[in-house]
Amino acid sequence: MAFLGRLKVTIVEARGIKMPGLGTPDPYVKIETARKSHKTHHKNNEKKPQYNETFTFDGIETNQPMTLEVWDHDTFSPDDIIGS
Repeated sequence: MAFLGRLKVTIVEARGIKMPGLGTPDPYVKIETARKSHKTHHKNNEKKPQYNETFTFDGIETNQPMTLEVWDHDTFSPDDIIGS
């Protein structure tokens, strides 16, 4: 197994967010590998959110996939995926 050691990922912004149905998104980004996941803070009522948040992944394999998804934060119901 080959390891990268440490990988830093910075989520700067999101663009072109569209909500299915009515409403304004409260988006956040979820980043996942097989061993670890992180998510940004959600931004209330934002279609072009600015995050500028950096996350560190230690000891990941060189061929390990990474998934980035955009989710809509909901207070009284489960969050909805709105992009990937």
